[in-house]
Amino acid sequence: METVIKIKNERLFSNHFIILGYMGIFISIFVIIYSNILLGLIVLIFSCLLCFSVTGKEIDYERKEIKESFRFIRIEYSNYYNIDEYSKVSIRKIKRIEMRYGPSTNISSTFENLSYEVCLFSENLRKRKMIKRFNNLSDAEFLLNELSEKLNIRIIR
Repeated sequence: METVIKIKNERLFSNHFIILGYMGIFISIFVIIYSNILLGLIVLIFSCLLCFSVTGKEIDYERKEIKESFRFIRIEYSNYYNIDEYSKVSIRKIKRIEMRYGPSTNISSTFENLSYEVCLFSENLRKRKMIKRFNNLSDAEFLLNELSEKLNIRIIR
């Protein structure tokens, strides 16, 4: 029987920055070959950081701790949090609104994005630890029920 819930590893930066990182890797190769080696190496390291950084979470319900990790190639940095500080689990509904304005067409557009965060809360609801963000409510409820069963904590709606 598994004692660890592994939350999917995700890229640390959005796709825009990852594309910028790949462009930086390509440019840094030319800078190293044709110009300053030190400047090219600095740009290469920064670009690789944008492209290959990964973050993830693991919940060990037997040892009652959450491990948040950040990885860059083979280097890993982790923080451990005690689950005993959190006594409730819930789903937060997050509504993000983005407005875009096109000066050439003189038209503004509004985009709404609805997402759901599964979070652990302390007894007085002051401390919060976000576990995972979902775009689908049924996936969020599945993880919510799994956490509630395995950690023996109360669900709040």
